[in-house]
Amino acid sequence: MRVSQKLRLASLEFLGTLPATMPWSVLQGQKAGVVKELGKVVDDGRREVRRKAVECRSRWFLFSS
Repeated sequence: MRVSQKLRLASLEFLGTLPATMPWSVLQGQKAGVVKELGKVVDDGRREVRRKAVECRSRWFLFSS
């Protein structure tokens, strides 16, 4: 596994934990942008990165007050 792939996976893992750990009031303004940018990562060349991006995007998409 290459370093860039490990970095992408670690970043997605961290980003996916934010909706469960941060209050809605802190993240509400970021939700649309994060979901939009994660849509680009879903087209990544590595299957594992795409899978993690879909999981992360789902967490953000379902995140609400």
